[in-house]
Amino acid sequence: MRAKHITLAALPGLAATLGGGAVAAPKFTPASPVNETCDTAGLFGLNGVGFFHYRDAPDAQETARKKMDFLQQAGATWDRFDFWWSEMEPRRGVWKWDKADWLVDFYARHGVNMLPILSYRAAWMTQPPHTPEDDAEFADYVRHLVRRYKDRVHAWEVWNEPNIPTFWKPPSAPDYTAMLKAAYTAAHQEDPHCVIVGASANETDLNWIRDIARSGGLRYMDAVSIHPYSMADGPEQMGLLRQLEDVHTLLASLGRPNLPVWITEMGWTSSITDAAGNAHVGAYMTQSYVIAAAEHVPHLFWFSEQDWTEGGKLQGWGLISPDFRAKPTLAAYRRLADTLGDSTFAGYLPLRDGIGYVFQRRGARTVFAWAHRGRTLTLRVGTGARVMSANGQTIPVQHSQITLTDMPVMIQGANRVLLAGVTRALPAPDTDNLVVNGTVAEVDAHGSPYGWHRGVFYGGADKGAFAVADEGDGGHSLRLSQTTDALWESWPVPALPGEHYTLTAQVKATDATGDNGVQILFLSGPGWGWRGGPASATVIGTTDWRTATVSGIVPDDADVVRVNLVSKNNTGGVQFRRIVLTRAETTRP
Repeated sequence: MRAKHITLAALPGLAATLGGGAVAAPKFTPASPVNETCDTAGLFGLNGVGFFHYRDAPDAQETARKKMDFLQQAGATWDRFDFWWSEMEPRRGVWKWDKADWLVDFYARHGVNMLPILSYRAAWMTQPPHTPEDDAEFADYVRHLVRRYKDRVHAWEVWNEPNIPTFWKPPSAPDYTAMLKAAYTAAHQEDPHCVIVGASANETDLNWIRDIARSGGLRYMDAVSIHPYSMADGPEQMGLLRQLEDVHTLLASLGRPNLPVWITEMGWTSSITDAAGNAHVGAYMTQSYVIAAAEHVPHLFWFSEQDWTEGGKLQGWGLISPDFRAKPTLAAYRRLADTLGDSTFAGYLPLRDGIGYVFQRRGARTVFAWAHRGRTLTLRVGTGARVMSANGQTIPVQHSQITLTDMPVMIQGANRVLLAGVTRALPAPDTDNLVVNGTVAEVDAHGSPYGWHRGVFYGGADKGAFAVADEGDGGHSLRLSQTTDALWESWPVPALPGEHYTLTAQVKATDATGDNGVQILFLSGPGWGWRGGPASATVIGTTDWRTATVSGIVPDDADVVRVNLVSKNNTGGVQFRRIVLTRAETTRP
C-alpha cells in the first residue's frame, strides 16, 4: 500500500515541537517569489551560472553572461549557486562585497530567482563549523548576507551535502543542526519572510533527516532538500515516486507533515555526441519533473547547466558542453518548461503497462504518458490530438491512436474519452515484484543483465565467475561458479523502517559446494552502509530447481533494500532465477 498523499498547499506556521527544551523558532510567512501553491510556477531551476567557481578569471563576467543566456534559453526561472563565506569575509570582520554585489545585481537584472548556498567554512577555519564559537561566526556571515540582499534574495540553502565527507568530514548531524539553528535564527531576525532550506542531503538520506530532527533541527528549516541521484537507471527504476513518498511519510511522523520537499540537485550524464545518452537524459528529465510536480515538489534544480572536465575526464551532467555548445538536452528542457511550467496537477491516467499524468493550464489539459520499460501499448487520443515525444519528435496519430513506449510523450488536445479516466488516486503498480528484471528477461549483447551488478556496486564480493544462462522460456538465470566470495546484487529499493519484505527465488545447485543462497540486505545513507539482513538456508546438491525464501523487517537505521544472490567457497556452480521481492501491507511509521 502506498503512503497516503500529503498535499503541500501552503507552508504552515512553525508550531511543531520536536524534543524538549528548545527555543521555539520564529513564525514564518512565505514571501513571493517562493512558490507556496501546488502549481509548477517555480518548478524549473538549474545549478547554473556558478560564478564563484571562476570569479577571479579575467573573463568571469562574460562567462557568467554566456551561462545566463543559456539558462534563460532553457526556460529556467531559478538558479542555485555557491555563495562562499571565505570570499565575502576573507579575514574576521573584513567584508568584501564587490563580486557578491555584482552577482546579485546580475540576477536581478535578468529576472532570475536565486537560491544561494550558504557555504562553506571561513578562510581561517580548517574544518566545518563544529563549536558554538564557529556557529556564532557562521550566523554572523548569514546575518550580513540576509541584511544586505533581503530585498532580492528570498531563499537560502544551508550548506551542500553535509551528510557526506566530501563536504563535511566526518558528517555530523548534531554539528550541522547546531549550525543550522544559528543560521536560521540569524536569517529570520533580518528577514522574517525568507525561506531557509535545510538538510541538503546527498541522495534521499532519510536517516540524515531523522538525525537532524532528533537534534531539534526540523523546526529550523522552512523546506527540506534532497539530491535523489539514481543508483539504478531512470526515475521508475530508482523509485523516485517512492522516495518522495517516503520523505513525506517521515516528515509527517516527525511532526512536520507540510514541510515542503525541494530537489536541489538531480541529473544524468551524456556527452554532446552521445545521441542515445541524450535521448535517455531527455526522457528521464521529463519523467523526473512530471513525477516531482505531481508530488508537489515546488522546485527541482537540474544538475547541471554545463559539462566540465575534471582530471582529464568529461563530467557530462550539463545541458551545454564545456565550450558552450547546446546539447539536445537543452532543447528537451525548454520543451518541458514550456509545456509543464505554470500548470496545476489534475490527476493520474491509469494505463495498463504504463502511466499518465495530467496537468491543466488556462483550461487546457496536457497528458504526459509513457509505457513501462520493455512494454508498448496503444493509446486512443482522438483525431485532434497533438503528440510530441520528450525529445521533440512529432508522434503521428493514426486512426485516433498512438503507440506508447518508454519514451515519454506530451499529448495536447486529447479527446474526452481519454481524459474521462483521470483520477486523483495513484494507480496501483502493474506488479508486486520490486526487483527490476527479476525474471532476467532483459540481457544485453554483452551478456549483462539489466538491473543487476556483478558483485557489490562499490566494489567487493566479486571473487568468482559470473555468467547468464538462457533458460529457453523467455528468461535467463544468473550463475555463480568457482567462488570464494561472490554475489549478484540488485538495484536498490527505497524502504522505510518497520516494513516487512519477503524474497523468493528459484535456485539450482547441482554441483555446488560451500554456501549458496539469497539474502535481503538492508542499507542506509548515501554511502549505502550495510546494515545486514536475513539470508535463506544454503542450497547445494540439487538437480532441480528449489524455491528459497527469506523474510525480514527493515531496521530503524535503514532506508534501502537490495537483493543479493550469494555464493561463497563454491568449487562448482549455482544458478538463480525468478527472483521476486515483495513488500507486505504494513502501517508506515
